[in-house]
Amino acid sequence: MTPACWTPPVRRWAAVGLLAAWFGSLGLPAAYLTDGDARPGLMLLFFGWVGVLMLQPAWLGNLLIWIVLPIVASSERPWKVTLRLCGGALIVCAIGALFFRDLPGDGGPNNVAAFGPGYYLWMIAVLGSGIAALITASVETDTI
Repeated sequence: MTPACWTPPVRRWAAVGLLAAWFGSLGLPAAYLTDGDARPGLMLLFFGWVGVLMLQPAWLGNLLIWIVLPIVASSERPWKVTLRLCGGALIVCAIGALFFRDLPGDGGPNNVAAFGPGYYLWMIAVLGSGIAALITASVETDTI
């Protein structure tokens, strides 16, 4: 059973807020490297697919957000299986991002000294989207 406060308007505003957090994370520094350089979230978005090849699945959360949030925001009956699978995968992506410690570069891996506000805003967007998907999937309708 879904919480009584999880109404369609609340779902829409939650999706808008999480999408705003995701877009905000692109413009902020996401990682500070040991050489003093700061990498913005947009750069990590462009080159993050390389991390998937290095068994770092967190970048896939960027794709899953674009699947989950339109379904969460819609007033139609939710797709339970899709939301459960994508919501669980988003939480796995966020957990995988906790172990993010180096960035691939031309001269080899660059070690991350600290995470910036873009990283934390991205984590809020990914975890929030995963939780919103799982809550929306708990609606008592029988759909695909």
